[in-house]
Amino acid sequence: MLSELLADVVVTGRRGLADVDVARLTADSRAAGPGACFVAVAGTRVDGHGFLPAVLAADVAAVILRDWPSDWPDRVAGVQVAD
Repeated sequence: MLSELLADVVVTGRRGLADVDVARLTADSRAAGPGACFVAVAGTRVDGHGFLPAVLAADVAAVILRDWPSDWPDRVAGVQVAD
């Protein structure tokens, strides 16, 4: 469950579903899909937040992110964290 993964994480915001089953964590948008929790990492060369439209279209279960996009689907658990 997503809540178990986040037990020791300081969450600053939530959107969408409250808790979901998560089969795997990934920061690779190509591996995102049903059951996945995508972690949008702002790297030095690429910002994972730029892949959010594709990740959300891939029916991920959850997303952990720093910055919210303008639209958020109710069917996806979104968790905002500081860096």
